[in-house]
Amino acid sequence: MIVLRVERARRGYKPDGPSWCIQWDEDSELELAQAAIGPWEVEEAFLNGAFFALSKLRADHAKMVGVTNEGRYVTVILQLNRVARLLRPLTGWNSTPEERNQHNG
Repeated sequence: MIVLRVERARRGYKPDGPSWCIQWDEDSELELAQAAIGPWEVEEAFLNGAFFALSKLRADHAKMVGVTNEGRYVTVILQLNRVARLLRPLTGWNSTPEERNQHNG
């Protein structure tokens, strides 16, 4: 497991409290690799002030829309573990124009 301490988010849902960690495992990395999204891009998107929206269907899932240091917009579905303060990426894709608008809102 690779863990990154994260500190910021903006607008919409924000993981509460001072810091959360992104939890990586092989399944997460492989799933995102299918969309050609690297772990560093998820981390950059979060740290660059991502937009969060809680899932209407699952209380432990959120959608994150953010921009990487290279200017790529990515959307990532995260599983939230509020007790352990972990964000586990589940899947992702290049953000749609509507999702970009949410981020830039």
